[in-house]
Amino acid sequence: MFVLRSKVTISDVSQDYLQLGIWGEESEARLAALGLEVAPGELALSNAGGIAAIRMGEERFLLLGPAQEAAHAEARLALPAAPESDWTLAEIRAGRPLIVHATQDLFVPQMVNLEAVGGVDFKKGCYPGQEIVARAQYRGQVKRRMVRARAGSGVTLAPAQDLYSDDLPGQASGTVVSAAPADGTTEILAVVPVTATTERTPIRVAPDGPTLEILELPYST
Repeated sequence: MFVLRSKVTISDVSQDYLQLGIWGEESEARLAALGLEVAPGELALSNAGGIAAIRMGEERFLLLGPAQEAAHAEARLALPAAPESDWTLAEIRAGRPLIVHATQDLFVPQMVNLEAVGGVDFKKGCYPGQEIVARAQYRGQVKRRMVRARAGSGVTLAPAQDLYSDDLPGQASGTVVSAAPADGTTEILAVVPVTATTERTPIRVAPDGPTLEILELPYST
């Protein structure tokens, strides 16, 4: 997003690289057969043949690499294809936010729990926005936090969609971060007022709409 101090040229090489989500039984063993033996523990990393494999959970991995090599690895793995929404649902249940174009300017890291999952380092050097992030961590109090929630059947939700708290009737006070279908319902990560968890204040998909069921995250905030 920013170029500071150095004279560099930035180019988009998205088409030159491929990202794959690999999960399910035997996925770890199949990766090991490709020389990608990933150590235990989330976010452990392995490299082989120009491909990087990152452990995202139990029998769940993210593969990154040049498009040709990654496609060859995918063919050798010979795992059945699955919709991207299955991966999104797994990330929602892990409590990891995915920031997309629609939500890129809406949150500070603490709102989406990045400090709770090791996604922000408070000891590294300067970066754009550092003062705001540090102030929220050490001097302020974040009034909105990310939660995991479930909407009933027939409710469609999408990133950046507004949510509503009974504390502020008719006024948008929350935002959907990620959403995925789950057994006839929709599970989401959403940034909402902290009272949604501390005081069980209802959060709704519309001012007078149905309420969301707040679910547990796999970590504390």
